[in-house]
Amino acid sequence: MFMNRRLLLKKALLLLPVTLSGPVFAGVKSRRYRLNRFMVAGFQYYDGPQLINRLQPGVLLDLVAESDNQHDYYAVRIEWQGRKLGYVPRSDNRHLSRLLRQDAKLRGEVLESAPQAVVWGMLKVGVGLEVG
Repeated sequence: MFMNRRLLLKKALLLLPVTLSGPVFAGVKSRRYRLNRFMVAGFQYYDGPQLINRLQPGVLLDLVAESDNQHDYYAVRIEWQGRKLGYVPRSDNRHLSRLLRQDAKLRGEVLESAPQAVVWGMLKVGVGLEVG
């Protein structure tokens, strides 16, 4: 019924090098695994509140590991069309940061957008891992 996140990541990482190498898997369709979902940290301090009406469910977001971030080595910035929206919460960023540094295909997606909510509750994001 429910696979724990650690087990899912282990299985996905075991498949990643095999799936991405060689023509043997050329016909294999890519699969997406949902790794996390969370409210965007620091949303109120960046461009998010000005863009909230354009960030509808299904909009794809970019994730960028910030290993030079002086506050958090595992910081993962969330962007949309080159504009900074905030960060993956510290409680959820360690494994995502490591995957990004290994060139894993991670993609953020807007799950919920609530312009009328309090600013830190306006944007809920999901992160998926694409394999294949």
